[in-house]
Amino acid sequence: MRGMFTLILAFCAGCVPPMPTYTRHDNPGHDFDGDGYLEDDNDCDDQNAAIHPDAVELCNELDDDCNGLVDDSPTDMATWYLDEDGDGYGKDTTAQEACQP
Repeated sequence: MRGMFTLILAFCAGCVPPMPTYTRHDNPGHDFDGDGYLEDDNDCDDQNAAIHPDAVELCNELDDDCNGLVDDSPTDMATWYLDEDGDGYGKDTTAQEACQP
């Protein structure tokens, strides 16, 4: 009896059609990353919920806010100082905000 049960399961497993998989290109009206923005709403990466038109731009080499520019006016820039004499301390008059020194 056990062999017949296994045979029935094996037979039925082949009868169930696979679930369809969609990508954002197949279905642009679906919000795949759950950020509330669709590809149709200019969500430039619908696989990443942190990237959408109203996202805050960060120093991460990504276009977080989907405006076509990478790291433009990021909110997490650091202040860097030029150390002309190599003593490990920069001059206050050379302060510059940037993502990297």
